[in-house]
Amino acid sequence: MLEPVYALHASQTRLRLRVPGRRCDAAWFAAVERVLATQPGISAVRVSPETATLTLHLAAGNGAAGPAVSTQLATAGLRLADRPALPTPVQRPAPAARPLRLRGARLRRRDLALGLFLLLLMRQMLRSGWLAPALALAWLLAETLPGRRR
Repeated sequence: MLEPVYALHASQTRLRLRVPGRRCDAAWFAAVERVLATQPGISAVRVSPETATLTLHLAAGNGAAGPAVSTQLATAGLRLADRPALPTPVQRPAPAARPLRLRGARLRRRDLALGLFLLLLMRQMLRSGWLAPALALAWLLAETLPGRRR
């Protein structure tokens, strides 16, 4: 049975292959390196068992990298295969925003932020002595807004 290899990078002078089934198998990579180094059309072979890659340096004038070395790969027990399709990621719908619940009352984040801002503003006005005039102004504005009139 031929071991499947996948092309990672191909150019006129170099072919980089990945052998995922033989990762960290140094003895197997050394044997394949010895066999491929003796093949015609291949000038040098680099192997990396840690990353499970083979890099073949092709002789000049060898033409296209993929089809030209398929017979040399077969003699070393390798079969040039198509890359496996990556699984498509699962698309999950975005979770619906749920309002905060505080003792049965429904609060929105905007209302909570506005309330916190008003509390901090009142604290600052209390310290500076402007709380009474600010509350009077707020009461006047609240009474004059058209939405508040009945």
